[in-house]
Amino acid sequence: MDHDRRLGASFSFEFDDAGVVARLRIADDWSSTVDLENFGMELLIAYSEQHAAATVPTAKPGDPTAPVRYPQDFQDEVMDLARETTAFLDALAAWKPEPPTSHPVTVTDRRKRVSIEVIAGRPNSITVASGWLRSTDLGEVEAASVEAFQAMEALAPPNSMATELAALQRKYARTVEHQQDYLKGHRR
Repeated sequence: MDHDRRLGASFSFEFDDAGVVARLRIADDWSSTVDLENFGMELLIAYSEQHAAATVPTAKPGDPTAPVRYPQDFQDEVMDLARETTAFLDALAAWKPEPPTSHPVTVTDRRKRVSIEVIAGRPNSITVASGWLRSTDLGEVEAASVEAFQAMEALAPPNSMATELAALQRKYARTVEHQQDYLKGHRR
């Protein structure tokens, strides 16, 4: 069975606007595609792939040569985005990154059933209590995993350049989406 298809079928993450795990769905038949010993690693891989895909804008810009008169609220949205981008670039020019801590930090759900080892703000490994995993309801596994991922996100420094860039990317994607919606309604 194809590795990517297995992960997509076994684990499905949903992220909020800030890119934090908001929900996790584990397929009822996960044990037929994921070995118990590799559950944590497979969860880590699925998280990494889906988080990367969720934080990249996917909207495509429309035809720039077509004459279009955009409404004022859309023009204001574009100007706000331009100002925020300029402010970000100014802040980036003055930014001095703090060296990431290379020592691992472990976060867990409150009952310590799902543990995530974090190095420099990124997940390095995930361990799930195998006895608990064998005997519990998938809803509990999903909730505990989400809780551990949210604890990991809480470790991230607020207002980091990466966080600000991700917010700008999401805003850009929404602006492009608004433009596409507008163009669809006004093309002949």
